[in-house]
Amino acid sequence: MLGFVQKMIVIMTISLISHSLLAMTQDEARHLLSRTGFGGDYSEIEQLSKFSYPDAVDQLLNQINSQVEIAPPAWLSEPISFDRRHMKNASQEERMIMRQELRKKGLEVKGWWYAEMVNTDSPLTEKMTLFWHNHFTSSMQKVKFPVLLYRQNQLFRQHALGNFKQLTHAITKDPAMLGYLDNFKSTKQSPNENFARELLELFTLGEGHYSEQDIKEAARAFTGWSIDRKTGEFRFYKRRHDYGEKIFMGQPGKLDGDDVVEIIFQRPEAATFLVNKLWLEFISETPNQKEVNRLANFFRNNNYEMKPLMRELLLSHHFRDPDNYGRLIKSPVEYLVGTLRIFDIPVQDGRLVAFASAGLGQNLFDPPNVKGWSGGRDWITSSSLLSRQQLIERMFRGGAEAENLPPERKFKLPKMMRDIRQKVDLRPYLENFIARHNQQEIVSTLLVSEPIDSDISSKHNLNMNDVLALMSDPIYQLK
Repeated sequence: MLGFVQKMIVIMTISLISHSLLAMTQDEARHLLSRTGFGGDYSEIEQLSKFSYPDAVDQLLNQINSQVEIAPPAWLSEPISFDRRHMKNASQEERMIMRQELRKKGLEVKGWWYAEMVNTDSPLTEKMTLFWHNHFTSSMQKVKFPVLLYRQNQLFRQHALGNFKQLTHAITKDPAMLGYLDNFKSTKQSPNENFARELLELFTLGEGHYSEQDIKEAARAFTGWSIDRKTGEFRFYKRRHDYGEKIFMGQPGKLDGDDVVEIIFQRPEAATFLVNKLWLEFISETPNQKEVNRLANFFRNNNYEMKPLMRELLLSHHFRDPDNYGRLIKSPVEYLVGTLRIFDIPVQDGRLVAFASAGLGQNLFDPPNVKGWSGGRDWITSSSLLSRQQLIERMFRGGAEAENLPPERKFKLPKMMRDIRQKVDLRPYLENFIARHNQQEIVSTLLVSEPIDSDISSKHNLNMNDVLALMSDPIYQLK
């Protein structure tokens, strides 16, 4: 038999081997921070790499927080009215004033969310809020009232890693959604099918897993689900609801909207559909169907709870596979917010960032259509890549130098910029970043792999031009 000391040596050896198998490399830490947030600065990467991989994942998941860091605009708590008849009867001048006020408030809400993303201590909260915003899409341009989009944002934040089925129930009663997809005016005499169709096709099951008759029956079930004009809250109008017998996906009954959602989540496609979408967001553009099916089964067995699913996904071999590093393209939001966070640039008023992101193709709270932003390779074209490079030049070279750039290298902000114009000179933050880090730290923080221009990374001392060149490198667009 082994003596006590020998046993302890064996136990310690096994423990060290186990820890070494679970321990993270800096590349893994960078990858994890990049996919679950907006990337990390060198100190964040270094700090996270001290944890074992499972502990690092648990730490990120446990930081989810529905409470915001930046106070939203004060007017969001003021009483509101949705008297559309007043707007219809208003004079042309009154309508113009109302539209201008709504645009101003809309921009303030967009700016607030950007400031929150830059300052948050839980980037994964914002990443998931952004994910749900692009999944259950609504548009300020269609809904009109910014306060409804803000409330929807808080709903997504509350359910960031909550329960998918519960969130779906909540979104069926969300005023921004009911307004965006016209359900607020759906009655038993005239059921509107827009929301029912998108609920099945884009939100839960995917195309091909329902019939046109299912859409009609679901639309009848959601009649009377509307908005209270005095408060902007959800309101069920009994007289507008169709109480008749319906047959939805083979199940008969006097069904309402809640019944429809419950029936949807009895279908295995509901889990598979969302797991596929999460794969595209967090792992790669080529889902492994066998692994998707495994994760979907896990999701169903955990009653559609998002936190266990995300843990399983982040711990999976496919997420950790180095072949999937740097395989996804940063969205404009990730590109801008990540840059501001890496260089520790304070943002209290995010309206400028909102303008810049819209110029790069992602206008928060205003997705292009009900399908949201398609993302992936669509984020980058020769034109959009040049726009990203122009924006970096304008941000970090300062006003005077940026104005002297040739026209083809200038990033032009919209005319509305005149209302909130301010000189953007971030050179001090760039200089401070260079002073705090050596060449290896700079390159490994900014890029997921070696730059295309290998001459820069071979230099011992990088100057401002070198760092800007790294940020203009195609690799900087990847996560």
